[in-house]
Amino acid sequence: LIWHGSNVVPENATKSALVKSEVLGAKHCRVIFTTEKGQLFFSDVRRFGTIDFVKDTKDVVGVGLEPLESEFNYKAFSTMAAKSAQPIKNFLLRQDRIVGLGNIYVCEILFLSGVHPERQMNSLTEDELRSLVKNTKFILKKAINNCGTTFSDFQQTTGEVGNFQTYLSVYGRAGEPCKDCREPIIRNTQAGRGTFFCEVCQD
Repeated sequence: LIWHGSNVVPENATKSALVKSEVLGAKHCRVIFTTEKGQLFFSDVRRFGTIDFVKDTKDVVGVGLEPLESEFNYKAFSTMAAKSAQPIKNFLLRQDRIVGLGNIYVCEILFLSGVHPERQMNSLTEDELRSLVKNTKFILKKAINNCGTTFSDFQQTTGEVGNFQTYLSVYGRAGEPCKDCREPIIRNTQAGRGTFFCEVCQD
């Protein structure tokens, strides 16, 4: 079983967490799984998620590299980059290339790497590719350590909210000064998603 955007409620969850999960499940729930250890609500507000049933993980198709595993490295990333003229922002959001990268984290990764979101993949230098790999792992680990990002309704299984939003450099900061150069953060739209970046620091 593979799921994205799920909300897991363990046996020892607080009553408030269970109530919040039940409310969330009732409004946007697509599937509810009940196990010996509790319930799992597949809640998908914008319907980006999918569920596939497979007998073995080897049967999974169309899934990209796991960014926190060793197979996501410079060699693998540079091979993918050489074959694509797609803008880097759009490419990083593709789950059939690299899994688990959402819009917020991609904006932050690109800023930290100094790469403009509209740059074509095959235009990236070796140093930029290595920086993107390193910063992808760094941003994801930092987000995990801070329990994710909460802007509206994201919560942990215990009912607590994430804290990574306090570390954001560009996402959601359109018009505010860049933390590095003090020029205003720009917002545009790519593939239907809001993109936040600094025109001075990212080229």
